[in-house]
Amino acid sequence: MIKEDPILNFLAEPDNLALAFEISEALDRLVVEMHSAFWPVVGEALTEKLESSLAFRSYWAVDPPANPAQYFERWMSCDLVPQEIEEWGKRPYAFLRLQQSTARSNYWLQYGVSFTMKPKNQNHDGPPLKILGEKLNTIGLTANAPWWIGVRQLPYYARLKEFTSRMATDREQFMAELVGNLWQILETCHDEIAVYNQFIAENKAYEAQ
Repeated sequence: MIKEDPILNFLAEPDNLALAFEISEALDRLVVEMHSAFWPVVGEALTEKLESSLAFRSYWAVDPPANPAQYFERWMSCDLVPQEIEEWGKRPYAFLRLQQSTARSNYWLQYGVSFTMKPKNQNHDGPPLKILGEKLNTIGLTANAPWWIGVRQLPYYARLKEFTSRMATDREQFMAELVGNLWQILETCHDEIAVYNQFIAENKAYEAQ
């Protein structure tokens, strides 16, 4: 008898224990399956939102995760990048990112405005950066050097209960919430991001990673 825990007492019954293990193993598989499905669904939802936007679709493009085998092995993200950037990493720019961390921290999610290259001097730190940072602060994003002009951690971890529940039972609204976070940045800060991208390109303020 396990004191004061009726659920554990119920599971410990011989007739229930085998089923409990089966359910536990199936739940573990469901957690992985929902994580596997997440990034393709995010990319589709963001692409659909962008294609329907007359205001932003001529400037931005979706850059989704390309390799499903890496979803569980590394930092992963789905990005909104300026269309004028032809090759990733060849030119400096700021962009929007929804990102997951690694297994060490249960793949927590964050979003915001990030850099593609590390600052190599102070030329990037001019009025456009200050203006953009202040605008991001008004919607709850804060700077986190060296990679984020503004970032906010979300209350979701891809291997924990809330994330799995939202993916399994409330996926459409979950995607609307996550895409909506990025869209709030666009609606609030698109012009400031465009000005800043032009500023850092002209000032050659970055070097490749």
